[in-house]
Amino acid sequence: MTRIRRRTRRLLLGTLAYALAVVGLVLLPATPAAAKEKSAIEVFGGCLMSQKKGDLVLLIDESGSLKTTDPDGARVTAAGYLLNQLEAFTGKGKVALDVAVAGFASDYNEVGDWTRLAGDGTRTLTSALDSFRDRNSGYETDYWNGLNGARQALAARTAKDPDRCQAIVWFTDGTLDLDLRRTAEDRERYGEHKPYAPDLDLDTEDRVREAEATARRDLCRPGGLADQLRGNRVTLFAIGLRGADAKASDFDTMRSIATGASGDETCGRITEPPPGEFTLASNIDDLLFAFDRLRDPSSEPTQTEAGVCQGEVCRQRHAFVLDNSLNSVHILGSANVDGLTVVLVRPDGKLITLERGDPGRTTETESGGVKINYSWQSNRTVSIDLTRPGNADWTGQWAVVFVDPQAKSPKARSRTNIQVSGDIFPAWPDAKKTELRAGETIKNVKFGLADADGKAIDPGSLLGTANFGAVLTVPGGKQIVLADQANAGEIAAPRTIDLTKVTPGRATLRLGVAITTAATVDASGKRVAGTQLAPRVIEIPVTIAPEKGFPVPAGKINFGSAEGPADLTATLPVTGPGCVWVEADGSPEIQSGPDTIGAVKITSSNDGSRNCLWIDEGRTAELPLRLTTAEGGNGSLNGAVTIKLSPDREPGRILDVKIDFTADLHRPLNPINFAAALIAALILGPGIPLGLLYLAKWLTATIPSRALLARRIPITVEAGPTGGRVLRDGGPFRLTEADFTDMVRLSNSGSRTAEADGATLRTTIGRSPFGAGFVVVTSPGLIGASSTDPNPYGPGRDARLPLAVHNTWVVQHDPAGPPDRAELLIFIGADLTPDRLQAMAEEIDRKVPDLVTRLHAAGTAPDAPPPVPAGPFDGPAAPAPAANPFQDQQPPPGPHHDQPGQDQQRPAAPPRQDQPAPPQRAGENDWSFDFDDLDDDGSGTGRRA
Repeated sequence: MTRIRRRTRRLLLGTLAYALAVVGLVLLPATPAAAKEKSAIEVFGGCLMSQKKGDLVLLIDESGSLKTTDPDGARVTAAGYLLNQLEAFTGKGKVALDVAVAGFASDYNEVGDWTRLAGDGTRTLTSALDSFRDRNSGYETDYWNGLNGARQALAARTAKDPDRCQAIVWFTDGTLDLDLRRTAEDRERYGEHKPYAPDLDLDTEDRVREAEATARRDLCRPGGLADQLRGNRVTLFAIGLRGADAKASDFDTMRSIATGASGDETCGRITEPPPGEFTLASNIDDLLFAFDRLRDPSSEPTQTEAGVCQGEVCRQRHAFVLDNSLNSVHILGSANVDGLTVVLVRPDGKLITLERGDPGRTTETESGGVKINYSWQSNRTVSIDLTRPGNADWTGQWAVVFVDPQAKSPKARSRTNIQVSGDIFPAWPDAKKTELRAGETIKNVKFGLADADGKAIDPGSLLGTANFGAVLTVPGGKQIVLADQANAGEIAAPRTIDLTKVTPGRATLRLGVAITTAATVDASGKRVAGTQLAPRVIEIPVTIAPEKGFPVPAGKINFGSAEGPADLTATLPVTGPGCVWVEADGSPEIQSGPDTIGAVKITSSNDGSRNCLWIDEGRTAELPLRLTTAEGGNGSLNGAVTIKLSPDREPGRILDVKIDFTADLHRPLNPINFAAALIAALILGPGIPLGLLYLAKWLTATIPSRALLARRIPITVEAGPTGGRVLRDGGPFRLTEADFTDMVRLSNSGSRTAEADGATLRTTIGRSPFGAGFVVVTSPGLIGASSTDPNPYGPGRDARLPLAVHNTWVVQHDPAGPPDRAELLIFIGADLTPDRLQAMAEEIDRKVPDLVTRLHAAGTAPDAPPPVPAGPFDGPAAPAPAANPFQDQQPPPGPHHDQPGQDQQRPAAPPRQDQPAPPQRAGENDWSFDFDDLDDDGSGTGRRA
């Protein structure tokens, strides 16, 4: 439904043979002096080759305009080619790469689950990808929703494993484009509002254009969505499919989101390291070349261009030189005319014609011991892979030649991506043994070469030449060059790293090696220089520790996710000796995040030098931290918090260290909208039925579609002098990630009911048009209370949760059974972390004993319907209600349980400053009729919602 679709009524243009050569392609420097330069592909590839694990989202446009711009599913064919090529890379490099296939139009929609790219996993992903051939009827092209959905999916992955390498391959055929909600069906299916413009009804063209402008502004403002992706180290590869009537400038916004700028248009403030790349494509061949650049992120291909031979093989060729230190070559070749023949020329002059076959079918052949696999990907593009097995000799100059057998295209042009690979990577053999400390000079640091398995390679064994580079980027962005254009004999030379003027914190060591193959002679005996290969690059994350004697904090802090105003906790591991704290009045530095959240605070119960967390030498303790925001928002909050360090026995020496943090924020539907609607109804009079207000509330009362895991755990409550404790299998109550393996089935559009480990979750709107709906959790024969509401709900005495049930729990009890037995039903989002599980276990241990005691008392007391006070829609006032055993009572704090192996108690959670009165439950003093609670005869009893 893009504007391009409105303008485009014809098929794609013919090929633009040089589009990728001219637009969006950044060839690597020939030498890794080049370790100081880098492209976005190098950033992602260098991370993968260092960490050996990563995530990739294939984010594919499914808007209706694709019926015109991509009628044959070229984007699917090209993306399938990328998956197959990446599988070869990950297998060879021993990289565990997980892939998610997702579509976007008006919203973000994942197709299937995260899947490991290998074997059956690749086939599963290819099947998911194939479904996009028919997914071309989407409404709108909403960049913001698509990218934010991918950001959330990736954030959930790093919540468990912060060192994962992540990227998005983003494909679309059009500009950011929203559409008018003309009918009630449009409003119900696609929503009346956007998360970045929650108060803007999309019911006029002017408001739709205003929402588009708001989306662009929030994508590209400093700290906006583009910066949030960059702050989370997500590399963005954007590919725009240009339709017949489209202009290159139509993709300026897309290009600027990916790269930071396009002409005069800028986007975000984080541009280092390079945040991404943009490629403009006009057809299947352009798309194949765009995806081919990503096939081996650790080494970009070299692009060459030549003419087309007329009638027979000529000097118009794409040449490259090989020696026996190399083991594979990948070539993608294409021309801008149909009907050509492709010939591979050996060093001895022998010609190998690559016969045409069905697109995608691989043909295998052999010549002089060299294995040759090739496949025609389209009528004009062929993929060729050469492999040297065992002791086969392929030394010399090879070439790829395009020939027009009809000799009718003297002006035709051809191009190739040539990627010559050896199993040779830069390495730091003593990385785990070397400690980098601020204020010190580290001597005798040695680098080297290794294969993909980490086995050392003697630089002297190279047949050609090598250039080696090493650069350390320290906190603050300063670069320390350790090696620049070092030759093979200098790679292993000892080096010195001067950190005397460097502050502690996270740093990156970037190593690159570029190989030039050995010179040779051609078939006529003429000397030919070797081929200069693109650098192999790895990026190793390192920590610059404080000076000796100071405690050493760990790396990045992940606070997890929050809906509405954030109130999140996390812990920072710190190794002693010494003292650590966060100043009570300190404010974090914000790098990126939603612009609606107001003041951000990070506090700790250890908030001063006299109240610091003390750690003995060799021990590790956890500094408790609490993140709060004044308001809610949609996006990733990234920044740095200053941690104070003091060494053992020197309290006067204080060192400030900045620690990066992140949190994933979601903003729920604003209940004020309902109040505004009611006021409007009262002002406008009886012409607007009050039922419409309830209908609006009912439409939004769904359980969010985010991934949800559930687990039921039987527990025993052991009485104690301070309120008791919770036991699991006879021991202290604990939670681990292994507890949560069962996914709750939820609809992509939100669910009104769900089944979760023996319980039924049902949404209801309550009796008031104010506020949001909620979820009632029912299990036969059990009564319950929840982490968010200690009061049983309704005649069935069920537990009640907010609509976003993620990261909450319910305790259920059989009043006819033993008074000390109960069952916990725990709901966890996909962003669970060990810290979050530990915090939840501590909360359960603290609150559940009292809840079980009161549930048993309530369940064995005589049943009596609750009396009802007069409300605005009721008759005379009813008698005052009896005392509620659950009202205005706070559970006593549970005892602290020491962790084994610790020499001191874990610090308590940070105290809340200016603690407000206990919050009123949604709708507690609002009285109206609840459609969900009508009896069969249409009657109902008033009760608190």
